[in-house]
Amino acid sequence: MKKTNKIIFKILIIFCSLFLSSQVFGTFLEQINYQGKLTNNQGVPVEDGGKCMKFRLMDDLVGGNEVWSEVWTTSTEMVTTTRGLFSVMLGKHNSLSSVNFNQPLYLEVQFDPDCDGTFEEVFSPRKPIGASSAAFEAKKLLGYDWASPGIIGAVTPNEAYFTKLTVSATSTLSTTTISGLLAVNNDLLYVDPITGRVGIGTSTLSHKLTVDGDLFI
Repeated sequence: MKKTNKIIFKILIIFCSLFLSSQVFGTFLEQINYQGKLTNNQGVPVEDGGKCMKFRLMDDLVGGNEVWSEVWTTSTEMVTTTRGLFSVMLGKHNSLSSVNFNQPLYLEVQFDPDCDGTFEEVFSPRKPIGASSAAFEAKKLLGYDWASPGIIGAVTPNEAYFTKLTVSATSTLSTTTISGLLAVNNDLLYVDPITGRVGIGTSTLSHKLTVDGDLFI
């Protein structure tokens, strides 16, 4: 019968996000750096070498559903410990790209001392994911430009230009200059800022006011 010392998991650094801007490094690294320390029940660091571990993202602190998981074993890559310390890049063996980080998520860490696939050590409590996930949400803007001054997020301009802007919620604008045709609610109201002509139900503005449909005064 195999016997193993009970392992105690101590967090040194909960989360450190490593997100790389596409304009600086060319590619967004969809991984999260996670660091910790493994000791036995006397507080002595585990022996140096490869360890089998599993990491899971859950949608609740207790119970809940698995959103993502990744194993570090002999079949992928073992977690290397030095004086008990380890550092892994979550998402290296199973991409995080499909994870919705716009929700509460908690990291569960499991340890398999014998590397037999049982992962009998499940550490608790789970660790909530914090600001690091913002990098993945921000990544959705990478590669998208406005007409001027360029890549979104590259600068904070006083003026910006869009070739097309759709506002789906209530929005308040101060002084606004429009150089092209303004359409309100798709085809209900058109305004030509150059000629000053207005169209209701039509974009063919032949007069100061052009109406396509019934008009009640």
